[in-house]
Amino acid sequence: MPIKLICCGFSGAMPKCLTWPVLKHCLRTDPSMATRLKLVLLLLAAAALIAAIARASDSFYCGEQLIEIEDSEQDVLTKCGVPDYTETWEEELIQKPQEAFERSTRISYAEWIYDLGTNHFIRVLLFRDGVLKDVQTRGYGPGPTTDCTSKTISVGDTKFEVLRKCGQPQARKHTTEKRMEPIDAVHRRRYPITVERWTYMPKGGALARTIVFRNRRVVDIESGNNP
Repeated sequence: MPIKLICCGFSGAMPKCLTWPVLKHCLRTDPSMATRLKLVLLLLAAAALIAAIARASDSFYCGEQLIEIEDSEQDVLTKCGVPDYTETWEEELIQKPQEAFERSTRISYAEWIYDLGTNHFIRVLLFRDGVLKDVQTRGYGPGPTTDCTSKTISVGDTKFEVLRKCGQPQARKHTTEKRMEPIDAVHRRRYPITVERWTYMPKGGALARTIVFRNRRVVDIESGNNP
């Protein structure tokens, strides 16, 4: 809602419209003025809160040390210590401005996971070429446990969370393929798709459970007799 619409029909400059004497006049002469003013203030407050939450989601504390987007891997190591789990992979950015010319740039990615304890959230950090680009917040750290059931393992869990709850699998299989997708008329992206199958074989004749990962996240949980 434009500010001038809440000023009793005034169409003068915005600073004049927002002076306290003008607002008092509006409140006395226009009964709906207070309602509209409250609505505008609520919308502004909501926008500020959303922005603050977005900023907070991109940072966290390791003890008293603040971790923020654009920190280097070395900065994070110094502040947080060695992560509990890491994975690395590469992608290619392919530029082809001319039909007979192609240039490829390799981009290194690393995912670091910190389990900060059962009273703190797990943090998943994504680095691109050694610089922190994203921070994801998972649930509370589970701590070492053997509670490996369909009730505790969910689609979207990280491999680290599965290892914490289930331990090492009795069997593993994995396949990797490269995919290509266009970014714009000149650039393309080549990236890996990795599918892993972790099989757990409980004692006592219970059915085996296979947890399927796609690019480091659980996508399916299967039960059957064979790995």
